Amino acid sequence: MITKYILNFQLESLLGFIEDNSDSLEQQDYDNAYKVWSGFDIVARLKQINLGPDTWKEYEVKAGYYCRQL
Repeated sequence: MITKYILNFQLESLLGFIEDNSDSLEQQDYDNAYKVWSGFDIVARLKQINLGPDTWKEYEVKAGYYCRQL
């Protein structure tokens, strides 16, 4: 059961990461906006919320398990 809470926390962290960074998008066109990050920058930001390369496989396994339960 604790795994479910960890997965929930990771997903909430990812959503927060996306929402926090949506304010820094640059308007490209009427309905398009973008933000360009280097590979190093995005990995560093994802590691801050425990979704970096060192924890990704664990997250993938947990997410797969709960998706199969649906």
